[in-house]
Amino acid sequence: MIQFLKEIYFTGFAIIFNASRVKKISYKAGGATNFVAVIEWFFLIGIFGFIEMFLNINIPLSKLTVGIVYFALFLINDYFLNVRGYGIKFAHDFKGFERSKKIRLVVNFSILTVAVVGFFIYSAVIHRRFLGADKP
Repeated sequence: MIQFLKEIYFTGFAIIFNASRVKKISYKAGGATNFVAVIEWFFLIGIFGFIEMFLNINIPLSKLTVGIVYFALFLINDYFLNVRGYGIKFAHDFKGFERSKKIRLVVNFSILTVAVVGFFIYSAVIHRRFLGADKP
């Protein structure tokens, strides 16, 4: 299961990395890392909303706090995917995978991404009701 999740994680990076038309590898890696970090950020913000609701508290987040959390996610992902080179190596290896394995990984990554974005939107809607923002 862990290996499967690692492959899905690296696939997200590899898709954007390989699709980029930029020549410089560091720019390609930065864009791909940003993509992965945004998906993780959506997931964390969704979880945060549910934590507030289950604990029945309202913790206001400033734009600075949200930005710092995103930047920390970006740096952590950048370290593993770009600096350590795991993502770049996987992106190069990804090109040589069998077609069926590529399709399986891309489909699984797409499903996971749609699920995370759906979870984020659902969390936002439920959280607005919790805060009473939907009342006239």
